[in-house]
Parts: sequence; structure tokens; C-alpha cells
Amino acid sequence: MTQRLLIERGTEKTILAEIPDDSHVTFGPFSPPTGKTTAVYNESKLVGTLRVYKGKTGTTNIIAMWTNVSSFRNLDEIDYQEQVAKEEGAILWKSGKNGYTREEKVKKAKEWVAPDKDVKLLA
Repeated sequence: MTQRLLIERGTEKTILAEIPDDSHVTFGPFSPPTGKTTAVYNESKLVGTLRVYKGKTGTTNIIAMWTNVSSFRNLDEIDYQEQVAKEEGAILWKSGKNGYTREEKVKKAKEWVAPDKDVKLLA
């Protein structure tokens, strides 16, 4: 059995990864602060980093790592929907003796969608 994680990386590619059940995941800055670090900290080191380790504990057997992670979610445990706006119709420009007029025939609606409900990994 595995866990499916959807990993979003800012403007970079979105990743779908299968994480083995005998592994654990951590999330934090790329390079955590040390005892010598002052209050002024380089923002480039605060980029979110997702790490996958073999085994249920420990940080020595790393098997995967992604940087620039803005968010992640376990697809098997978290249901997610987002509200999207839909517009159907047309905007027509008509020419007449008084110049151009604009006529809108637009139907607006909002609906909830589950964008990753059918996301599947290739076998």
C-alpha cells in the first residue's frame, strides 16, 4: 500500500508521487537554522522542502526530496474541492449610425469542482 501525494511547487511542475507506507515525510526549510544563526535569515533558505525517508523514524535514509514546495496533500486522505466561476455566452459589437454599441449575452455561474479527483499515476 502507498500514499499518493500531490506536490505543488510554485510556478514549477506539479508532481504526483506514490510514497511507500514504510516511509515518512518531513516538510521544512531547505536548510534549517543552526544554533549560530541570528534573527536575520536568508529568505532563499526558507524555501519549502519535502523529504521522504525510508522507515518510520530517522533522517538518515532519504529516498526523495523536492524543493520550492508551496503545498502538498495526501490524495487518499484529504478530499478537496474549489469554487470556480463559469461564463458562457458572447459579447457582440454592433455598428450603427451612432457608432459601435456593445451587447452582452453572458450567463455567469459558480460551481464546486474536485480538480484532482480522477488523478492517477501511470502503471
